This record gives sequence, structure tokens and C-alpha cells, in this order.
Amino acid sequence: MNYDKYEASTRELISQVMDLRIDQPENTKKICKKLISLGKKDGDSTLLGFAYYYLAEAYFDSNQYNKFVQNLILGLEHQLEVPLVSLIAKSYNMLGINSDNQGNIFAAIDYYLTSLKYSRENGLNYEAGLVYTNIGQVYVLLKDYKTAILYMEKALIYFNKDMGKGSNIRNIIITETTIATSYLRMGEKETAHNWFHRIERKRERYLDEIHYPLVIYCFEALFYHSMEEYEKRDELLDKLILIMMEIPSILDQYDEVFLFCELLMDTERFEELWRVLERIDYLTKQAGITNMLLRVLKFKLLYYKAIQDETNYMQACAEYFILSERLEEENRTNAKRAIELRMDLEYVKEKQTLMQEENKLLLEKSERDPLTKLPNRDKLNEYSEIAFERAYNNGTNLGIEIFDIDFFKQYNDTYGHQAGDKCLKKIAQLLHSLMEKGIFCARYGGDEFIIIYENMTDDEILEIAGKLKQDVIDLNINHKSSTASSVVTISQGIRSSVPQEGNKIWDYFYVADMAMYHVKRTSKNDISLLHKVLEQQ
Repeated sequence: MNYDKYEASTRELISQVMDLRIDQPENTKKICKKLISLGKKDGDSTLLGFAYYYLAEAYFDSNQYNKFVQNLILGLEHQLEVPLVSLIAKSYNMLGINSDNQGNIFAAIDYYLTSLKYSRENGLNYEAGLVYTNIGQVYVLLKDYKTAILYMEKALIYFNKDMGKGSNIRNIIITETTIATSYLRMGEKETAHNWFHRIERKRERYLDEIHYPLVIYCFEALFYHSMEEYEKRDELLDKLILIMMEIPSILDQYDEVFLFCELLMDTERFEELWRVLERIDYLTKQAGITNMLLRVLKFKLLYYKAIQDETNYMQACAEYFILSERLEEENRTNAKRAIELRMDLEYVKEKQTLMQEENKLLLEKSERDPLTKLPNRDKLNEYSEIAFERAYNNGTNLGIEIFDIDFFKQYNDTYGHQAGDKCLKKIAQLLHSLMEKGIFCARYGGDEFIIIYENMTDDEILEIAGKLKQDVIDLNINHKSSTASSVVTISQGIRSSVPQEGNKIWDYFYVADMAMYHVKRTSKNDISLLHKVLEQQ
């Protein structure tokens, strides 16, 4: 996003959002709402796309799920209009997380792949890393740990390309710990423990740079449990219980939270497990995600079974059935909303594509000669300067040809201007064929045309120019007013050489023009090619 076009006060608000978004979601919300007001006032989709996204992110971090989704979609519509590719990639990734949390894995993967497409096409390493991590987490949920590791390893490659971003630290922790845990789940303890020691070496740095150390503590507790170092495990479990009582949201930490619950269950710390489940239940109800409530209730069932509380177990089974029915209904509603959202976003993208095509047509129209559809003089000036610089820098040959139609004034006087226009169009068609081969051609004005030959020898240039001369004759356009031939012909002048210090592109045009007039004075229907030496003579 380009901040430079905004006033200092707006730039300051944008900077505050980026500084506060990780640790201060409430302040971030207030600032984003100010930016949204400014964006609406000015009709600025860039500002609105930015502000709505970070407002959605702040709602996500403070467990306000419905407002998160609402603002995320509003932001994406504006981002697609501009477009803001980095935020588009992040928004689709967040939509994937939203679908994943609701239990709709197919929709989640679709959104993740869309995000990945934007990320890879635009060189967004950080965003690509996020998506690969989330796809890996889906495979963890499916217990396909081998595939999960493949995606997590890809994520690390992309995160390591963007090590300058502080927020990468937390993502790298999640990715590395998931790899280690996946190896442990597969029974490959030695590889898992190698990863554990690799992460331990960076432990202090990780803890210094993340706000809630839940991810790394859960991971370490699991590994100390697997290594039968129970004292260290229990010390971490005690810390985790305190963290769980304070954490404001678990929308993006459910996997770690349930891993923590598994450990409390395995160690038969049932009293602490119940306190944690109550806290998770509260946060999940606050977010209002039925699929997550079912996951919490499933753990409660395991808890009641473990402590042999049959009365509460049966009551929880009834609640589970009711929630399952609610989830089924929600899935239908969510599927409908997902389709509507997809259609709305496709409409925005289609509208954007049409605008881009219209802009492209307008640009082409401004650079094309309306009669022949060849590049006009403005485009010629731009291209010839570039071609000259390229030839000078690379020390390669540059050829400029100017040609016009012999006795064209007499042709118009004899056959009329409409016939003259048709004649110009037919010759222009021959030049369009040359352009398809990568040779630049343009209408210079009247019946004069320009051809630019790049990195070609004199023989190659003369072969093409000679073929063009013959092709014009083969058009067999009658010209009874010409003394050169009974059909339309052209006179061609060419300047060819490697540009030297002190040369300008207009030197080439001048000499080519001089060469053409030499042909017109002496013979017509011919070609003259001049070099620097001949020009000096």
C-alpha cells in the first residue's frame, strides 16, 4: 500500500494501526474506524480496503467473530477494486480460517488456494507461508501427518524469505512445533526430538517476541511428557493453566488448547481440566461457533467418562445431539452464504477485469493510428528511444527504415481519397505481419511509415526490406499515374549501425529520411541503406 499520497495525519493513523495491531486490538479498532470514515468521505477504496481488513483482524483477536467476518468481507470487496494484492491474499486466507473453524474443510481449502494463487503470482512470501501453514493444519486435523509436514516445510521456506517481519516469529513457532508434533504422532520419536532440540535453541527469542506463549508451552509440555520428564511437564502445565485464565481469544489457537486438554486428561489432572474446559466453553460461546462448541463438548464427554459422572455424561450427550442438529442447519446456511459471497466476489472481480480491459483499450486507442491501427507517432517516439538505449547499452545493431508510397498524391488525385485510405490499409496489413514477428512498425504520418530493426545484420535487414518491397508490388494495386510502375510501389531509406557515444535516435531518423529521398530522386521503387561512414561522407 502506498502511504505517500495521503496527508500526514492519515499516514500517522495508518502507521499506528501497523504498530498496535498485534498487542492492542481495542485501540486498533478505534483507529480503523477513523480511517473508514475518511475513506467513505473520499470514496477511497485503497483506504477502506486497508482499514476494514485490520478492523476485522482486531475483532478476530478479541473473539468477536461475527464482526470479524462482516468487516473482512467489506474489506475484500474494496481490495479487489483497487487491487491491494497483499491484503486480498490475507483476506482469502482469513476466509479459509473462518470456514475451517466452522468445519467446512472444502470451502476452507478453496479459499486457501485462492490466497495462495495471489501470493505466488505477486511474490508475497509471508502470505504464502501463512496459507501453507493453514493447509498443513487441515491435514493435521485429518490425521494425515505426512502431508501436513510437507506443507509445513513449504511454509518455513517462504517465512524464512521474509525474516524481517516480526510477526513471522509466531508463525515460525506454530509451523516448527506442528512439524515436531506430527513426527511424534507418526511414531518417529527420534526425528521429533531433533526438531524439539532445534526449537529449544531458539526458545528465549520466541518467548521474547510473542505475546501469549501458549503455543510453545503446549509443545514443550507434550515433548517432556513423551520423554517422561514429568517434573518439567507439570511445571509447564501449571503455567498454561494461568495463561488460559487470562487469554482473550482462542480463535486461532484451538489446536494448541485441545492438545493442552489432552495432556491434562492423560495426567489425570481433572480439576484443572474442568477449569480450562469452562474457560474454553466461555470463549467459544462468546465467539458463537457451533463447530467449536461441539469440540469443547466432546472433551467434556471424555471428562465425564473419565471421572465416571454418568448423569452429566448423559446430559452432555443430549446437548451434543442438539448442537449437532444446530450445526447441520448452520452448515446449510453457511453453504448458502459462502455461495452468495463467492458470487459477489466474482462479480467484483469481473467488474475489475472489465475496467482493466476498458483502460487497456483506451490506452491502445491513444497509441494507435485510427486508420491503419498501427502504432502512431507518440508510440513511435516512446519505443524508438527505448530501442536506441537498448542497442547502445548492449552494443548491438539498430536499423531505422522510413518508406513512403511513390506518387501517392497523384494516386489520391486519380482514384480519390477513399481509394487512398484503402491503399494505406493494405500496406499497413503487411506491416502488421512484421509486428507479429517482433519487428516494430508505425505510421509516421501521411503515406510515410517507420520500421525499427533490432539486433539484425545488414543482410537480414535488406532481406526483410526487399520482401516488403516485393509484397507491395504483389498487392497489385493499379496506379496509372505512376512513372515508376503500373502498380503501387514504395521507396525505402534505411540507416543501420551500432549506436555510438554522441548519437541520438533522431540521427537515425534523419539519415533514413535522407536515404529515402535519395531513392525518390534517382529511381523510386528501390532501397537505400546508409551507414555511419556513408553519412559522414
